[in-house]
Amino acid sequence: MDDINLGSKNWRNKKINIYNINNEIAEKIFPELYEIKIRGK
Repeated sequence: MDDINLGSKNWRNKKINIYNINNEIAEKIFPELYEIKIRGK
C-alpha cells in the first residue's frame, strides 16, 4: 500500500481505494473519515 499523503491531490482517490479494498482497514486507519462515510449513506 502506498504511503498516504494528506497533501497529495490524489488523496481523494487513495481514500476511496482504501474503502474499496477493505472497509475494516479503512475504519482502523481513518475512523473519522469512515464515520463520515457511514453518515453519508
